[in-house]
Amino acid sequence: MNGETFLLLHTPFFKQRYSISVNFYVGCRIACEFCYYKMSKLTEPLFRPNSRLRKVGDAETLLRILTEATLISPAPITACASSDASMPENRKEFEKLFPKLPPEFKVFMLHRPPWTQKEIDAFKDYPNAIFSTTITPLAYEKEWNRIKENSQIQGLKRIRESGVPPERISVELGPINRENFEASIEIARYLYEEGIVKYVTIRGVSLGSYDEVGDLTNEKLIKENFIERDEYEKQKKTYRYYDGKEEKPHEFYIVKNYIPKELLNEFYEKVPEGLSVHRITPTLYRDEFGYPISLSRNNKPRKELVERYGKVKPSPEEIKRVLNLLEKLTGMKGSAVLTEDYLLIKGVRATEDIAHRVGREILYPIVFDDYTNLPTMEDLNLPAYREILEIVGLDRYVQEDLEEGRQLLR
Repeated sequence: MNGETFLLLHTPFFKQRYSISVNFYVGCRIACEFCYYKMSKLTEPLFRPNSRLRKVGDAETLLRILTEATLISPAPITACASSDASMPENRKEFEKLFPKLPPEFKVFMLHRPPWTQKEIDAFKDYPNAIFSTTITPLAYEKEWNRIKENSQIQGLKRIRESGVPPERISVELGPINRENFEASIEIARYLYEEGIVKYVTIRGVSLGSYDEVGDLTNEKLIKENFIERDEYEKQKKTYRYYDGKEEKPHEFYIVKNYIPKELLNEFYEKVPEGLSVHRITPTLYRDEFGYPISLSRNNKPRKELVERYGKVKPSPEEIKRVLNLLEKLTGMKGSAVLTEDYLLIKGVRATEDIAHRVGREILYPIVFDDYTNLPTMEDLNLPAYREILEIVGLDRYVQEDLEEGRQLLR
């Protein structure tokens, strides 16, 4: 049990990267074969066709976190990040959330099955409601999930016919691999030419594992040509982060968002010229919605973002603001060294959640000398997380003996 998994299973706030990932319930009965959450024994039982969803929050608690927690600032919200907005349990909470949600929060409602007219009517009049879906071409045919892409497209057409502008329809195509590449291009072209979307995000293959359940899932997908074995072996553990002292492989991801370069180039060449294609989500959130984003990832400057947007050295006042914010988030007084490539923060313990929160404050990469990509259970004692746990009512388990808290909440 790490701190991120603890948050996933017990609070509506899961993690913060370029968006804020939240859930009302954890679990999904669609049970895609390639779902991240089927790659760990801690979560796999919640992602089966007959699963009982695990409630982790409600609209009122989430609203308090969004408006009261120092770790949160206006950013896109990925809702049902570990579930699906089509589940009736989730839909009821959305209906309570949107009337009270501050307008600066855009909510991407992740929804795999076709959007129904009832769902569309419930949310179409809220400008901050983004109708989102992931289309995995040929997934039904390949038995990777139980959703037909043609029915998903019909649901997207219903959204447009109901008067929702294409700016509020977000489609992710993927995971794209060699098996479904041509179908991906065909769907992207159709969605644009029919006026359903102005932009799409494309996603590559991601495989991960904490344990033997994940290892078996990965092996099954390799055998089904979800990813070729030589590509899997070549990409294995290339996704790394810097902890302030050395590079380390990610604890969970084995392959992260992988599309072969030749397929990626061909995709850009073949889709309509006017369609905006986002290879990674930060460009989607910044270019289409105007949100500030961190220029760092995995405690390193993210090269493609720095090249795309440039960087501006922060002023002494901006650096002071970052340090003051970090003191509130961590309880630690740090110092800063401004280099040509990044702002180095010393003497502060940072998680990826904290790094992305402060990264939105300046247009310059921020790097820490003490960093972890996943918070440990001990990191949940940092003020940034304690605030959230206090709102949820779980802070006593972290303040007391951590092992006892783990046992109580299993």
